[in-house]
Amino acid sequence: MAQSSAGLLISLVIGIVIFVALILLFELFRKMFPRIFSLRELLSTYDDVKTNNGKPIWYPPYQVPKYPMGWAVAAYQIKEYEIAKHISVDAAVFLRFLRSQSTLFFVLTIITFAILAPTYATGTNKNLEVTDPSFVNGVLVMSMSNLPRADGRLWVTWLAEIAIMGIIYVFYYTDFKRYTFYAKKYFASRAPQNFSVLILDIPENFRSTEQVYALFDRIFPGEVAYAKFIENAPELVKIKNQYLTALTKKEKAMYQTAHGKTPGMHPTIKPKDPEAGMCGPKLPETSAVEYWYTQEGELWSDVAEKQSSGEGLVPTRAAIVMFLNIHTASQAAQTQIWLTPDEFVVERAPEQEALNWPKLKVPRFLDFPMKVVVFIIVILICLFWSAISLAVSALGNLSALSQVSGFSWLEPVLDLPEVVLNFIEGFLPPLLLIVMSKLPPIIFKILVSLCRYPWIAAMEATVRDYWFMFLFFTNFVFILVSGSVLSQLQALIDNPTSILDILATSIPAQSLFFLNYVLQNSFIGFPVLLTQLPRVFLRVLIAMITRPKTEREMRKLDRGPGVIFLYPKFYALSLLVSLVSIVYSSITPLINLFAAVYFAIAYFVCKYNIAYTHYHLWQAGGLLYKGCFAALMVNLFTKQIAMVGLFSVFKAPAQAALEAVFLLSSIFVSILIQRRYARLSRHGSLMTVFDSYGKTIDEDDQIPRRYLGTYVHPGLKPLPTPKDLSGLTEEELQKYDLARFTISNTGEDLEKAMPSSEAKEDETEMETPAEVELEVPVKAHTES
Repeated sequence: MAQSSAGLLISLVIGIVIFVALILLFELFRKMFPRIFSLRELLSTYDDVKTNNGKPIWYPPYQVPKYPMGWAVAAYQIKEYEIAKHISVDAAVFLRFLRSQSTLFFVLTIITFAILAPTYATGTNKNLEVTDPSFVNGVLVMSMSNLPRADGRLWVTWLAEIAIMGIIYVFYYTDFKRYTFYAKKYFASRAPQNFSVLILDIPENFRSTEQVYALFDRIFPGEVAYAKFIENAPELVKIKNQYLTALTKKEKAMYQTAHGKTPGMHPTIKPKDPEAGMCGPKLPETSAVEYWYTQEGELWSDVAEKQSSGEGLVPTRAAIVMFLNIHTASQAAQTQIWLTPDEFVVERAPEQEALNWPKLKVPRFLDFPMKVVVFIIVILICLFWSAISLAVSALGNLSALSQVSGFSWLEPVLDLPEVVLNFIEGFLPPLLLIVMSKLPPIIFKILVSLCRYPWIAAMEATVRDYWFMFLFFTNFVFILVSGSVLSQLQALIDNPTSILDILATSIPAQSLFFLNYVLQNSFIGFPVLLTQLPRVFLRVLIAMITRPKTEREMRKLDRGPGVIFLYPKFYALSLLVSLVSIVYSSITPLINLFAAVYFAIAYFVCKYNIAYTHYHLWQAGGLLYKGCFAALMVNLFTKQIAMVGLFSVFKAPAQAALEAVFLLSSIFVSILIQRRYARLSRHGSLMTVFDSYGKTIDEDDQIPRRYLGTYVHPGLKPLPTPKDLSGLTEEELQKYDLARFTISNTGEDLEKAMPSSEAKEDETEMETPAEVELEVPVKAHTES
């Protein structure tokens, strides 16, 4: 035990050193890579990056001071309502979760340090012989391990449980209430998704825009503004990507013309002959600028032609219906439309960028079997990982295992210097567990992507749930059980009848491992997130391979790997820390302080990253918090079940029975919160919507016309007239005769460059289906 306590001290020292080093590295990176650490400021100036309402990306008005830790000062200045209003409700409720957990554990630290720590310190197990399995020292003197079985001081533990439970109930209730407040505001906002519903599993004879419109106009007469049966265009997406590639390479060739070894000389290329196949001969050498300029025009025409003709469209089983008013859409989303529950399933429409377009064509009968298969695979991964958890536990208990017959070959470990042994047993196991747990969420994301989730937020919620389940079993349950057994394996072999006495000490003693785990996530995990080492590494690697020169290439690099904040990842990890800290909150009071520090660091780092260095294309109104609350309640149930068992092991049946009452009260509180706020957080309230209208409902409260074409497959969206992002000045364009290549083969620019008759003909050809699609439902609405 002494070595384990010393291992905790070593972890603390190493953690602080690494924390300081990473903070200094961040200050260096912030100057070296301004396009990473001021990403949102850059995006706010881009014409092609807008919010769902068509507004520029918000950037905090609080400048980040240049002095060390200035980033934390800037993050502190940003208000919660600013995050909710300008970034997303998802970000606001996530950050509130972190802040609330930090405050909660600071309060629990004060209570448990005032009541439980001195009580446990007066225990008698610290006075036992060192060879006694129940002997404790170091940090464990102020833990439940220091109390003998059937000790009267266990009543103090139970009384502390009353205070802990009461405080937790207040925090959880307040947080869910606040989340509901934000959700109501979100669902009452004048955003396209709040005027819309998503229709799934449409019967075959209704799979057309006219049929969908007729049905909903019959149910909601005069209220339907737009209806569209969804068709995907995957081939058009591929052609659009080819067009963007041609545009990018043209601009790069222009840049090389002006800044190459021979300024004014066009770089050359030997293009492949498209009719000769992959292994055929190449075409004669030609100017790269001319070639990619020609490709740009041909691909533009190809996109426009296919959009106009509707060629290559893939019908789905879904449709979008948009209503004149928000309250009608809200009512429709909560209405059973069809005669059977598995057809014409109506859901609130997600934001356009959050739609999982390919999955809209997957039939319902394939949904459940695939999800069952994925769930079984996740369970098998958890079982397989139990062997890794066992190996990690064994590494943390090398000294104890070396004394077991059959493991005598480990005896040389005892000859290692004490500092080295403490490092191996205390610091390395949690670190290995943290590192090796990075792979499963990638696997889970791939597996979940195979299932039918109509919108991406549902996929992320499922990935978060699977990852938390994985962490729950592999990083908590398996570690707790294997560590408790391995640390006292020889004692259990020598005296099997004393198993309850041994477990009464070994189970609380596993808090040392979890203290190390929380500490390393605090001082290493989140500082790495702050420095964004993986993102910096990938950016440098991609830049070395692609050698970006133009502004378009730099913008693509800006939006490369690591730019999206991974809410599922940090929800799952923080829920695990909350789990181990809640379970051990009254067993080892010190863990409350460690958890408070963890959530405080997580709050400031995540807030800074969300507000300054990351962005998300869409939001889901805080949807992920509903699953977070459910996991928090599971954590609470786990704590109370564990305490019932621990009181029983400590021969305190009265306290165990009374602890079971807490379990019932937690179930009651969970049901109470769900019944009170679940529906409000899912759909908002009509009164909030009507309050947003004002005293009367007029034309200003109806859906803006520009919203009617929001839900269009990315392949069917018309190509925007590209801006020249070659990075060349006007003087350079004129000097090297490159200005003509900035007149793209697109709409308005082409009209200026061609004779009027040809321009008129091309203008007809360039008409996009998005304009045609708007005419059908709007006209139908007018006639009705």
